[in-house]
Amino acid sequence: MAQTTQRVQMTPLGYRQLVDELALLQKTGLPEAIDRVAKAREFGDLSENAEYHSAKEDLSALEGRIDELKDIISRVIVVDIKKTGEEEVGIGSTVSVEVNGKSHDFSIVGEWEADPAA
Repeated sequence: MAQTTQRVQMTPLGYRQLVDELALLQKTGLPEAIDRVAKAREFGDLSENAEYHSAKEDLSALEGRIDELKDIISRVIVVDIKKTGEEEVGIGSTVSVEVNGKSHDFSIVGEWEADPAA
């Protein structure tokens, strides 16, 4: 993964969620994945051991996610929501939009917090 120095804007909630995910992966996920690889290694010939290869792939993906989270967290700028005014929309703002008589509320977040499907 190519790391960049581009800053990432996030709300305080989004930042806390990333930090919590990283802590959980490091404390629970990584030891479990390493243990799974070790147990799968005991099943015999590694060249034909599907469980071992699956466990190694899962461990690699987990390590990649941990590296990604560390990189993102190192570049985060937590946006001070209190600094935006009533007439200014920015990260952390909640915007109400009326379409066809129905009101919809949207929270403005940074790119790493966005969930367009939701």
